[in-house]
Amino acid sequence: MIRRLVALIALGACLAGCQTDTVYVDRIQFVRPAIAPSLLSCKPEPAAPAPTAKMRAVAPYVVDLAEAGEDCRRKLDTVRARLSEPTPPPAAPADPAPAAESPAS
Repeated sequence: MIRRLVALIALGACLAGCQTDTVYVDRIQFVRPAIAPSLLSCKPEPAAPAPTAKMRAVAPYVVDLAEAGEDCRRKLDTVRARLSEPTPPPAAPADPAPAAESPAS
């Protein structure tokens, strides 16, 4: 009998320790991350050399083309990282101070 009473008291103490305050969400706000306009455009693709151009003219074109592609990939990676990072929730409004109780008359 005493064991059951002790077990019941211990169970009650454990359950009382798990009690938490309930928080209700009354509004969900979606925040669009700001993306700098400079990240939304890439270097222009260089003009292709003539089909009869020598290697001396083709080599700089290939280098410029690779730089333009790298510029786009770098900017796209930056935008992708910005969009995938979690945005902090907006600050909750401060609770108003409790009203002072007036003495009972």
